[in-house]
Amino acid sequence: MESKKVWVSAVFVHELAEVSSNFRKSKELEEYLKENGVPGLKGVNTRKLTKILRNSGTMRGKVTGDVSDVQKIVKEIKEYKPKNLVRNGFYKKTLCYR
Repeated sequence: MESKKVWVSAVFVHELAEVSSNFRKSKELEEYLKENGVPGLKGVNTRKLTKILRNSGTMRGKVTGDVSDVQKIVKEIKEYKPKNLVRNGFYKKTLCYR
């Protein structure tokens, strides 16, 4: 792995390749995400999602497999307060690439 930890909270893809082509890979993406507790969703129209976010700006949402209590989910989304987005979104040490 190129990084010491997984940095994403979730992964959305339109199509997940069944056969990887990178010779350096040690495991499939799906297996890696599962091992690290990162939910993934395939079949997403990522172009449309990108356009919506570009036009509407940041939007709240939640990835869940349990929709038995939709009102609870909506409440959690509305009450969610992001914390330390800038501090948590960049590398702590200066890197120099040549």
